[in-house]
Amino acid sequence: DMRLVKSFWEAVEQLLPDEDERNRFHSMLREYRSSLDLERLLREMRRFVNSPRRIPLYEAVRPLIPLRHQIAYDARALRPPSDRPALVQLQRSGAASSAFGEPEPYGFSVRGGAEHGIGFYVTYVRPRSHAWEQGLMPGDELVRVNGFRIDRAISAELADLVRSRNDLSLRVRRVGLIPRRIVPDDPLSWEHISPELLNTHRDTVRVFLNVRDAGGVGCSVASDGPPDRPNGVFIRSVKVGSPAEQVGLEVGDELLEANGQRLSGLPHSATVVALKASPHLLLTVRKARPLPDYPTDEDSALAGSAAAAASVSPIYEEGSSGYAELNSASSPTGGRGSGGGGGVSSVVGGGSTVTIDLHKSPPPGGRVTRGEFQLERPHPATAARHGDTFEEQEITTYF
Repeated sequence: DMRLVKSFWEAVEQLLPDEDERNRFHSMLREYRSSLDLERLLREMRRFVNSPRRIPLYEAVRPLIPLRHQIAYDARALRPPSDRPALVQLQRSGAASSAFGEPEPYGFSVRGGAEHGIGFYVTYVRPRSHAWEQGLMPGDELVRVNGFRIDRAISAELADLVRSRNDLSLRVRRVGLIPRRIVPDDPLSWEHISPELLNTHRDTVRVFLNVRDAGGVGCSVASDGPPDRPNGVFIRSVKVGSPAEQVGLEVGDELLEANGQRLSGLPHSATVVALKASPHLLLTVRKARPLPDYPTDEDSALAGSAAAAASVSPIYEEGSSGYAELNSASSPTGGRGSGGGGGVSSVVGGGSTVTIDLHKSPPPGGRVTRGEFQLERPHPATAARHGDTFEEQEITTYF
């Protein structure tokens, strides 16, 4: 189909201006068409989608994916951020935390700020926290906080804005990438969140169907849903061997959009027209039953985060394997230490310095800057546990 081909080439040339990189990209796709190794394709796609600007590459590739791989592909693919940021409302009781004598944290950490030339991105959401329950997730970009735009804010200004309130109104854009920079002179890089996290709060799938030679989608629909969705469009039957069956649509699935057009509330005749108006259909579907767990590889930047979250620290309730191990103690002025993992955690008011490894999220109230973890409230050194790791030169603030 020449229209699809033209659209694909234009998108790739725009997103990958370097000719050598485009050639590698096309070589990757040819290998996939030959092997149909979806896991390898998705693993290599992450190397090309190395910034939010390149997320549309996933959409450009979607029409090339065979029907039987569409749902599995969607489960691992990032989606272009919506032009309409989602609203996340957070509240905390204001009651003092037994651990710190201050209000309980909201349960999420962010990284970024104008001083780094980027926006603010959620890097971690504590399992079972209010932020988690309200749908906030790693990889979300904060667009507004309590009505204020924060695109020009520095990290200290955001911290003051958030910590001064016991309720937050966040406008967030779901991106699925987390920024990182090890040292100031290094180029900014981006990590994909794990597939487990990517699908934690997704309740829809997107599938592409080319029905030019099939005579139609191959399903019938009814425009009368259950009491909670009376105007929804639901699949009533699926024809054996049809594109609908091959792509994994089932009786009871709700069709939400067709080529970007919202279907809920349309007259039945208009729904039929929307499904037949084009030989190419990008459908957004709410499945009638849970999707299967697709296998994942271990190359994802944050692979295993969901599994790790099942083991919750009794001290910080962070979803990781543990925390900083107290390897040495020093005076309150302390110095940088190098035992263990080569970083230093200063315990304000405790008069101790602990050595930590480098790579994960800080405990509540912490701030990571240039390899040092400085607690913003007193905290007993004996609570430190082995395994907490921080990125050197990165700044992550926990709220």
